Amino acid sequence: GGNNERTVGRLYDRLGDSDALDLRWFSRDGENTPDPSHASHAKYLSVDGQVVIIGSGNQDDQSWHNSREINVVVDGADLTSAWDAQTFEPAFELSVPALPPTD
Repeated sequence: GGNNERTVGRLYDRLGDSDALDLRWFSRDGENTPDPSHASHAKYLSVDGQVVIIGSGNQDDQSWHNSREINVVVDGADLTSAWDAQTFEPAFELSVPALPPTD
């Protein structure tokens, strides 16, 4: 529950070391986060240089059972490397750090 900013704060609070976590906000220009109507809904997960999951579906029960979104899972080091270079790395370079809130 809650919004993304609250979740970022909870993750940093639980971890206790903000240097061990590198959360990022999507950005088109590397400086600003878009307003919600222009944000990205894409999800991308790359694991151990071997597996990629990419799509639009959130990782929760409601999305798995009720939403009409889709994710694709690919198992292969060559394709994972290519997709990381073409999809993840350019987006990460433009991302904006999601820092813990300063109260």
